[in-house]
Amino acid sequence: MYLYELFRQLTKLGEIDVDLNMLGIMSFYDYQNLRFLLQVFKREGQDISLLVLVDGDSEGKGIVQRVSALCKRLAVPTLRLADGKSIEDYCIFEEEFIQAVKKTLQNACEAEGKPVPRDLDDRVRAAWSEQKAAKEKTERRDKGDKTEKPEREEKGEKREKKTTGRWFKDLSSEIIEDEASKIVLARVYAELCREAKTPAQNRERVRESTVLCRDIATKLSLPAVRAMRVIEVAPQKTSGSS
Repeated sequence: MYLYELFRQLTKLGEIDVDLNMLGIMSFYDYQNLRFLLQVFKREGQDISLLVLVDGDSEGKGIVQRVSALCKRLAVPTLRLADGKSIEDYCIFEEEFIQAVKKTLQNACEAEGKPVPRDLDDRVRAAWSEQKAAKEKTERRDKGDKTEKPEREEKGEKREKKTTGRWFKDLSSEIIEDEASKIVLARVYAELCREAKTPAQNRERVRESTVLCRDIATKLSLPAVRAMRVIEVAPQKTSGSS
C-alpha cells in the first residue's frame, strides 16, 4: 500500500513517469512464504520480471542472505532499503503520517474497548519528535560527525537503528499495550493523503522516495505512461443559406 501510494504521489508531482498498470506488489511475511511466491511466479518459464524488496534492518538483511541462492538461480534481483529504514520512512507527507498514526491507535483502542488517552495527540507527536531527533543524530554521525557517540557504541556494541515501522510497533505497545495493525496504518495514511488538498511535502523524503521508485522501475523494466493524443477536428462550415 505504501509503495502504490508513493508511485501515485511521485507521478502526480512529476518526479517519476511509470505506468502503474504494469506493476503488481505482493507482501511476504517470512523466508518460506517468499520462497513459495518466487517459485510460483517463475515456474513453467513465465516471462515475469520480479524484484524482492526488504527493509533496511537486520531482519531484511537476513532474508536477502537466505534467499540469495534462489534469487540468483531464478535471475531475480533484490533491493534492500537504506540502512535503518522501513517503507514507512519513505512517506513524503509527514503531517498526514502523524495523523494516520494517531487515528490508527485511536481506532485500535475503540475496537478493543479501551479508553482513548486524552493526550494521545501530544504523546504521538512527542514520540515522533524523539524518533526524528534520534534519526537525525545518527545520520549526522554516519556522515562524519563523531562528536557524540551512544554509550553502547563506545563500548563496542553497535546499536541497530530503529526503523519507523519498529517505532510504530513500540509506540502502540506503550499506548494500547498491544500491537496496532501496520496494515491499517498504511490504509489510513493513503486515505488521508488522497483527502488532503495541499499536503506539505518533506523534500528530503521526496528525494529519497524518488530514488527508490526509480530504482524499482528500472529493475522491473516498467514502461512510462504513454499519453494518448486527442486530435480535435474543427467542424467544417457548410456553404449556402440555411
